[in-house]
Amino acid sequence: MKAIRILGLICMFFWASNTMLAQKLYNLESINTIELTFKDENWQELLEQLKLEGKKRLEADLVLNGISYKSVGVRYKGNSSYFNPRSKGIEKLPFNIKSDYKIEDQKFDDKYDRIKLSNVFADPSFIREVLAYKIAGVYGYAPKANFAKLIINGKDFGIYTNTQSINDVFLEDHFGSADGVLLKCDKTDKKTETTVKCGKSYFSSLKYIGEDSSCYFNYYELKSEKGWADFIAMCKTLNKNPEQIEKVIDVDKTLWMHAFNFVLVNLDSYAGRLCHNYYMYQSDNGLFTPIIWDLNLAFGVFKFPGGGPKLSNDELAELSIFTHYKDQNKDFPLITNLLSNKLYRDIYVDHVHTILTEYFESGLYYEEATKLHELLKLYVQEDLMKLYSDEQFEANLDTTVVIEDFGAVIGVKELMDKRTEYLLSKPYFKQERPVLSDNKLINNGGELTISVASENTKLVYLVYREDKSTPFNRIEMKPGEEGSFTAIIESSKGTEYYFIASNGKAVSHFPKKASYELFVVD
Repeated sequence: MKAIRILGLICMFFWASNTMLAQKLYNLESINTIELTFKDENWQELLEQLKLEGKKRLEADLVLNGISYKSVGVRYKGNSSYFNPRSKGIEKLPFNIKSDYKIEDQKFDDKYDRIKLSNVFADPSFIREVLAYKIAGVYGYAPKANFAKLIINGKDFGIYTNTQSINDVFLEDHFGSADGVLLKCDKTDKKTETTVKCGKSYFSSLKYIGEDSSCYFNYYELKSEKGWADFIAMCKTLNKNPEQIEKVIDVDKTLWMHAFNFVLVNLDSYAGRLCHNYYMYQSDNGLFTPIIWDLNLAFGVFKFPGGGPKLSNDELAELSIFTHYKDQNKDFPLITNLLSNKLYRDIYVDHVHTILTEYFESGLYYEEATKLHELLKLYVQEDLMKLYSDEQFEANLDTTVVIEDFGAVIGVKELMDKRTEYLLSKPYFKQERPVLSDNKLINNGGELTISVASENTKLVYLVYREDKSTPFNRIEMKPGEEGSFTAIIESSKGTEYYFIASNGKAVSHFPKKASYELFVVD
């Protein structure tokens, strides 16, 4: 019986089908039209007041691509993307729209209960966030994103980025369940004072700062009904017993997040000075998985990896993928404590290599960026509310432009072409890599013999699980004749697996996307 590499293809087919049928809201081939109608003429003043009071909403009617939705709830969202334009009297502000604000079970496109619209703050190219989410979705669990034209009370507010929420719909799509512990990892507005003794946190970096949940209230927002105890236990293991980390965190998916952040110089994230903009979700297998979020400043817009001065264009292009690896303060334990393990470090390097070669050395990123740019062109020209000029929009895909009161924003192509060339010149990417092929299965009546052919390989691990509800196991395979490696595991229909090969100098995965693209026992 042959192993069939179908899981990634099934997911791609399912995603494509849903996009055509019920997920038009995030179709990358077209631009949404959203029309909001408020009963109140002074809706802007009311929304501003509600923003100051917290996450309260104002009622409005909405038409999405010709389909009407009554009594939705609208509020302003964001921090710098709201306060910076607002301070200059700019009307184009970001919005959060709730479908079931007044009408129970009302959903956008029969599925989604939120529309989140960003005003393309600090991105004259207009395409950074959507392109970054597109790439993130290839190598991990990431929200969908595209564009929308927004009209409010008959006035055209121009082009916005439209991004999927991290909520039950997202969790069920990617994890199969939304019943686990979910936290948003970002500094909160609570400013909680506690009487218990807490350690010193570094923003939302998962440092262990005490057993009392109140120690964490200023840095994490619990989105599920419960879960503080599990979250704190995870932080404690990560910081105090990192050798046990595989029992509490999905290590491979975490390494993919780090690879994505450092390849794309996405420093407004766990990888940067503010150490935020991600979620942690504990799925049915008991492990916490990071979920990337808020990518509007990807591709080098946010220039602070740590507490020092902002990076120059050359420094952005040459930023080390091992930034924070040997952090003496241990402020970034999800990087420091994972990369201290040589196997994890080698896996991480291979993930970086995969993203670099598949998306950037190939030029695929620029093809996709150009398509998005062309799709937007006429809409941006007609957008009288946009934060940047047509000239800045045209230039910033390729080269640096200077934004008033913000500074220089490096061109996407300018950054990534230099960065790709620089990183691929490093010694750890020059090593000859193991090659695996010809995966085979033999069912021995209750046992599965799994074999794989190899070249330039000394060691192969089989990484497998029964299904999504169980953690992966990793076992060393036995070498056989002509470079093959073999392992025997209990037979189970639906078992998912992949391989990690090492030659002592470099690691390779088969399939390349590791825990996101799996072989499946049929």
